[in-house]
Amino acid sequence: EAVNFAYKFAPRSTATILHPEGVARIDLGPGKTLGEFGIVKLLAAEDATRPSAVASAAGWRGDRLFESGDGKAWVVAFDTDDSAQRFQASIGQLRRVEKPGYKEIDAGANNLRLEGPKGEILAVRRQGARVFVFDAANGRAYRALQERVEGPPSLTIYAAKEKKTISFGELTDRLLDADIVCVGETHDSDAHHRVQLQIIKALFARDERLGVGMEMFQRPFQKELDRYLAGDAKEDDFLKATEYKTRWGYEWALYRPIADFCRKNGVALGALNAPRELTRQISKVGYDKLGDDEKKQLGEVDFQVKAHRDYWYERLAAMHGQKDVPAEQKEKSYQVMTVWDEYMGASAAQFQKARQLRRMVILAGSGHVERGFGIPDRAAKRTGGKVATIRTEVGVEMEKITDDPAADYVILVK
Repeated sequence: EAVNFAYKFAPRSTATILHPEGVARIDLGPGKTLGEFGIVKLLAAEDATRPSAVASAAGWRGDRLFESGDGKAWVVAFDTDDSAQRFQASIGQLRRVEKPGYKEIDAGANNLRLEGPKGEILAVRRQGARVFVFDAANGRAYRALQERVEGPPSLTIYAAKEKKTISFGELTDRLLDADIVCVGETHDSDAHHRVQLQIIKALFARDERLGVGMEMFQRPFQKELDRYLAGDAKEDDFLKATEYKTRWGYEWALYRPIADFCRKNGVALGALNAPRELTRQISKVGYDKLGDDEKKQLGEVDFQVKAHRDYWYERLAAMHGQKDVPAEQKEKSYQVMTVWDEYMGASAAQFQKARQLRRMVILAGSGHVERGFGIPDRAAKRTGGKVATIRTEVGVEMEKITDDPAADYVILVK
């Protein structure tokens, strides 16, 4: 039964097959990927790197290949700096074997650079838990590839109300009129989290009376979140105390830059989500059969928002790969979704009031943000404030979102 459940959905990567116990994947965007097993095969193909092939691929979380006319860049994300360092050493060794005629012009702790007879550049760079592998026709092409994979993403911002594109500066100006800014995400998307951090930094630069609310932590763990932000807990202890791995589970490296920025700049972080014990109980028996104490913990929940119910009631079962779902189970699934939205909206409103914040940025799954009837409207109902919603899309053309933007602003990442 455990194995069947693990493969209920088609695996998205070879790492899922290598790790039926689960692996927290990082989506680095559209494009070709090699995967953990592909790395093992690559390193095992050469005698020099075969003994370290499996160990060097361990800790893989995601990779992406960027190609241009003058070369290619390969970005590989790992779970820890140590895992990345092992891979960096092995791929560097492989490159030396593959290009025996290339001259070594840089061999630092985190950088290897080889130059070919015609000025070709092969480079292996490490930044924390990520490794960048470059194969460029010349120095100019190498610098262009570096800028593409290490520099800021190219953003196009679509304002749904006016049906036009605006600059990031204008977006920031507009968001300063909002009391609550809801930024939807795909949880494992690297680009989505980079955009979130960029928005937080831009708003903080203009007005420091800012707080950030996160779906990723459940409200009963707020004290542990506060201790970490105050510098009273180490990261590992904080993640253990909040039971992050079992209650959320997506790769922490995606959220670390956001938490670090808030910690270093005194930005309050709010734990928004409902306790897993309560949502699981609703999924099992339904809201009506909860005890009085359980309902009190959840607070007011409105299950009769027509637009919300019409959108989600049938979709939820299909999203989870189920067919011919009984009406009773559909209702339970819908109740769980509604409780998530209502509870997180209430958490954000309470946190904003308690911490006396001018503005909250809420980070949550896109399904809780888009179309406004999830977290945004339910938070605004409690604060009486103005809400702005943001949707992020990666590698999508403008024409695909103008008919149904589903948010006040859509940020297209190229």
